[in-house]
Amino acid sequence: GVARAFGDKSLKKHLTSEPDVSIETTDDDTDLIILAGDEAVDAIKGIKDARSATKHLTEEAVKRNKKDDISII
Repeated sequence: GVARAFGDKSLKKHLTSEPDVSIETTDDDTDLIILAGDEAVDAIKGIKDARSATKHLTEEAVKRNKKDDISII
């Protein structure tokens, strides 16, 4: 809904399409890189295995009846 609202003139004072960008340096000590909301990060924070983390996120999305824009690699 928010993405579709970017073009809605009446919401321009409340929404921005300007991305929140940060640059992070990764190295061998980097545990994970996640492009997602805080809830997704919190859900897998303690899971060290990437396959287990993706499985957990997928199962959580299905459990919450999410049907749109679910991509986990």
